[in-house]
Amino acid sequence: MVEYEDFYAPDEHWDAGFEAGRSIVLSRLGPYLRVYARPARYVPRFWHRVHELPVYDWTIDPEPLRLGAFCRIGARLQIRFQPTLGYARAHLEALSELDRQIRENHAALLHDLVEQEMRWMETDAGWLESGCAGTERAIEQGVHELLALRSIQSRCRCQIEAQFDTEALADAAATNPWSRHRTVYEALRRRSHAEEAELARERAEQALAEQRAKLKREEELLEIKCHEEAIRRQQLQREIERLRAELEAEETKRNAERASEARQGEEQIRHMAQLRKLEMESDLQDRYRRAAGMDEMEEHLKREIELLAMERQRLMLEDEIREVRLAKARGWVINAEKRFPLGERENDASHVFPPESSED
Repeated sequence: MVEYEDFYAPDEHWDAGFEAGRSIVLSRLGPYLRVYARPARYVPRFWHRVHELPVYDWTIDPEPLRLGAFCRIGARLQIRFQPTLGYARAHLEALSELDRQIRENHAALLHDLVEQEMRWMETDAGWLESGCAGTERAIEQGVHELLALRSIQSRCRCQIEAQFDTEALADAAATNPWSRHRTVYEALRRRSHAEEAELARERAEQALAEQRAKLKREEELLEIKCHEEAIRRQQLQREIERLRAELEAEETKRNAERASEARQGEEQIRHMAQLRKLEMESDLQDRYRRAAGMDEMEEHLKREIELLAMERQRLMLEDEIREVRLAKARGWVINAEKRFPLGERENDASHVFPPESSED
């Protein structure tokens, strides 16, 4: 199928001359009829009829050409056409459907043109080598000329496609040795052999390329593995060095800790010895103080005892003095009783000798 961009590509040999907005004006006033192209500054009138002449698309698929049962050659025409003013004047009765009228009147002519241009392909095998481009251009040029002679502007694109059946080709070459397609048979067979040889060569080259690619991939994988192994060895060496450094640092740390602990133990022993010495000195001093305190206490007790003895003697003296006083008082009372009467004596005695207090 023709590509879209190819269809609209400019033709190197043919200028269709399409016009946008092409129109025809029918001016009918009574028995008079005038036909002319619509001018740029057209002023419509009620007796005017305007008919557009646009650009139409037309696709034709002619009957395929068959070279026996082994080959089928199909063609497709993609035509873009626009009726001219002259064609419209010549077909005023079909102005409303010019595109349908053109298709119906020219379809058979175009089919015949395609068949005539493709007929030589039955006996000439040159197209198998050179391709169908020349035939396609010839058909396009014929379509342009055929429609131009009938006052129709056009641009045509033709595509020819051949389909082959290799099994039917072998049968046809064996059963029809005098066929008019004999030349094409032989050319197709040579072409088939060449294609098979080329395919075998391509397969061999592809197998060789795949083998080389496989070897290259294996070499690359081996190189990658060697590189990865080297990287792993380097990483392992770095890990060993790191662990060794950590062990050395740990050993150094432990030695320092042991030395520090030894120093701390020595300091602690000295400190304990010093504390023991201080405790012993303090204990001795305490014993000395207690001994001195016992002596002082003993002296104090002695003084207390002496004081108590003196106090006791004082109390005994006071008791003796009191007894003496009482004895003297009794003597006075007795003497007073003798000297004074009883009532008076009591009053006088209470005056002279007051009663003893509980404190005495």
